Amino acid sequence: MNRKQIHFLAIFIFFALVAVSQWGLVEQAAHMTAKQFAKGGMPRAKLLFEIGLFLGIITFTARVIPAKFNPRRDAVLILLGLIAGWCAEAWGTRFYLWRYYTG
Repeated sequence: MNRKQIHFLAIFIFFALVAVSQWGLVEQAAHMTAKQFAKGGMPRAKLLFEIGLFLGIITFTARVIPAKFNPRRDAVLILLGLIAGWCAEAWGTRFYLWRYYTG
């Protein structure tokens, strides 16, 4: 197994662990997806477009993962992303930007 495959496998395992830890959310998303798909017409077309777009993004990302990854650099980037995401969520929640989610 080369480094690129190991890196991709580590990312896949991470997402699988997140999905397992949030299984109720995965089930709810699958139920809502099936419900939207059963409606037919434009809701089905929109859903198929979104699924295709998501698969395209995943495929593109998998193709551009660098062959020689640097775990230390990657860890720093992940940490910075987590901090930035937390700041964005905290800011949005504090100023009620997410009121359609949080009430």
